[in-house]
Amino acid sequence: MQLNAEEGGNRKYILVQLPEAIDPKKNKTAYNFVKNELGVENPTIFEITKERLVRAAKKIKEEIIEKKISEKEKEIEEIRARLDIESKEEEINKLQEEIKLLKIKI
Repeated sequence: MQLNAEEGGNRKYILVQLPEAIDPKKNKTAYNFVKNELGVENPTIFEITKERLVRAAKKIKEEIIEKKISEKEKEIEEIRARLDIESKEEEINKLQEEIKLLKIKI
């Protein structure tokens, strides 16, 4: 997922997770998390795996967007440091708009 996000790749994978029931006596924490936090009536290991994937994907997306924002902010600083004045503000405004659009995606 990380490489796909960084490179814009199209890698695919298959994840297999059996819907094994979580025993509330053996693993009370996991059982309560799935039942109470995720709202699943019959907690299984699959629900934990699914939640981990969702959280990992969200984190990767946020990191990639933040990296792009940082790169654009650096580019703005480089443009500001240039001596030519004519198109500088136009370029800066364009980059700032791109940053605003990226922040909406977070």
